[in-house]
Amino acid sequence: MSKDHHAVPNADGSPIVQLEPIAHPGCPICTAADRHRWEARRDGRTMAVADANRIIHDHPHRSAA
Repeated sequence: MSKDHHAVPNADGSPIVQLEPIAHPGCPICTAADRHRWEARRDGRTMAVADANRIIHDHPHRSAA
């Protein structure tokens, strides 16, 4: 997924479907953003959904090593 979250249409003009980021289990920031995303989607606030996706996508997590 690109960092700018802007979808460029396919050659035939159809939109490119981008998968949403997954909230990291146990992370309070991801959990809050995921809840906000769900509520925003329920209320039809597409920009708020995109904002929540950006928070989840850009929020760093360290991998278990």
